[in-house]
Amino acid sequence: MLLKCGHCKKEFVASSRQEKRTRCSKKHRPRFGYGCSPVCVANIGVKHRKCKQRLPIKKLAGSRVHNALEKGKLIRPVACENCGVVPGKNIFGRSLIEGHHEDHNKALEVRWLCRQCHQNITPVCWGERHKMSRFKEKDVRRIRRLLSLDFGVNELGEMYSVTHKAISDIRDGKTWRRLK
Repeated sequence: MLLKCGHCKKEFVASSRQEKRTRCSKKHRPRFGYGCSPVCVANIGVKHRKCKQRLPIKKLAGSRVHNALEKGKLIRPVACENCGVVPGKNIFGRSLIEGHHEDHNKALEVRWLCRQCHQNITPVCWGERHKMSRFKEKDVRRIRRLLSLDFGVNELGEMYSVTHKAISDIRDGKTWRRLK
């Protein structure tokens, strides 16, 4: 199959499995992450619809902060801006201070917070508030009670129209462990 390179406009041969390729070689592929050019990367989420679809704005803001930290444009402080606690470092020697974005469109405007302050500001969705949750809290309590009465995971899985793995994860404490 003969295709045309989107970069140098030369024709190149590709197999039928490679029919979606748009570049003739690796060096002609975009080197700017998910953006298609430096201009696109600078304006991502504003002008270029394709790039915005490829990378959600929240992840993009995080990757911009990471890149700025590596290049030295941003410096991660030692203490939390909110409470002043110095949380130390993890086993890899990285600071336990986390970056928080008030507005993800302003990627480099970051507040540096300890994990506790960060979770107080942006609580994580657990339990039935999570978008992928299959159960309500009352269902989980009932499942645990039925498991204690020697109901099987397969039987409960059929009862709740879920796999036996979802029930065994509740039983083993892999999911819903915060619910007592």
